[in-house]
Amino acid sequence: MKKRLLTMVIIALTAFAVTGCVYDKGEIEMINPHSQIVTEFLNKLVQNDFGAANAMLSPELAAALTMPFEMIAIGRYGDLLEFTVLDSMEADGMYIAVFQAVHAKGTGVFQLILDANGGVLGIAPVSFAFEPMMPPAGAQHTAEPVVIGEGSMWALDGLLTMPNTASADNPVPALILIPGSGANNMDSSIFENRPFFDIANYLSDNGVAVLRFNERAFTHGAQLGQVFGMNLTVHEEYIEDALLAVEILRADPRISQVYLLGLSQGGLMAPRIAAEAGLDGVIVMAGTPHPFHVIWYNQTLAMTRDALAAGEITQAQADESLAAIAAQMEEARRILSLPAHEIENVIIMGAFPVVYEQSIIASLPLPFIANNPQIPVLILQGGRDFQTTVEDDFQFFVDGTAGMAHVTTRLYDTLNHLMMTAYRQEGPLVVDVLEYRIPGTVDAQVLRGIVEWIEKN
Repeated sequence: MKKRLLTMVIIALTAFAVTGCVYDKGEIEMINPHSQIVTEFLNKLVQNDFGAANAMLSPELAAALTMPFEMIAIGRYGDLLEFTVLDSMEADGMYIAVFQAVHAKGTGVFQLILDANGGVLGIAPVSFAFEPMMPPAGAQHTAEPVVIGEGSMWALDGLLTMPNTASADNPVPALILIPGSGANNMDSSIFENRPFFDIANYLSDNGVAVLRFNERAFTHGAQLGQVFGMNLTVHEEYIEDALLAVEILRADPRISQVYLLGLSQGGLMAPRIAAEAGLDGVIVMAGTPHPFHVIWYNQTLAMTRDALAAGEITQAQADESLAAIAAQMEEARRILSLPAHEIENVIIMGAFPVVYEQSIIASLPLPFIANNPQIPVLILQGGRDFQTTVEDDFQFFVDGTAGMAHVTTRLYDTLNHLMMTAYRQEGPLVVDVLEYRIPGTVDAQVLRGIVEWIEKN
């Protein structure tokens, strides 16, 4: 039996991706010993009983998560309405159930991975028929279907929203949208919120073409695991597809300049992509200057301190936790310094494959911003963002770009990670998935600011 991939858990900035195990059906013995657990867990998701669902997670997954599991299970797809288990299989002590799911935003096939004890290790998307939002009645633009990487094994559906005024004689600037980590669709939807649709709809009504597309992990999540396994890097996950999107726009006579906007991890990647493609400008929205293991460290520290302040843990428990966090951070630094032949299939912080993390480190935005002064940069941050924060992330951008004339930074005090109005405006920042469950739209001031910045450049 040839194992394709064990569980890879990547803690996301916008949400989380769990790229699971994929096996050739003919290589394994088909069994169904955990069917009751699978059915019970999926029923909990249908019932929106996420507390009970979280209690069924494996200790490894529960320890790795810094946000509720429902962000993985339904965040990008909408509420789970019904499911049908199609198959189950066993490999190397793990159990994989393949199920079809009807979500609020479409129908897909997924894998649910259990450990030997029946704990949930992750959910991996195999395929999903997503319906993007289209221009509303009265819109001053049209939406044209686009395929990124057409004819390749990684072809991705996308939409190009084009202002009605655009033509070869009157070309307009264009903006490519790059989502956060994980299996994001072209609307970058989280529950009922669709921030990339909001951006495309507003900008294309105001003279800017916008290209958005399903992320490779969304369309080909299982195949990514089969092909790359623990050797996946940001090149395969982000850069290849972004560069193909640039080529599409540059071949369109209706387009003048090409800009790029990255949200969350997309914001981390955006300056590198802009530099490699020689773009006309780049926008970092709710991005971070840090690699994942540093983000995990910062978030886990904050959660421990919040739990202590709330009386959920004792000082002794907090001290023990902080010591363990510090030890993991030190071990991660040691492993990241090892030569390439010693890091294959190695994971740090219980969550991050070292090969992937090293590709993140090679893509950190501040060096690319500093070394490419010809590319204007706009950095946007919400003051109520608990995923990338003002203190741990935005201030590093401000300090790291001080004195750079090509960089503009803007802080919006009342907004969250999606650049929407945060429902909690006072008190400490806390990890609360309710933030994304409340329907909203990207703040109008942010949208207008993006248009004005593009016009200025």
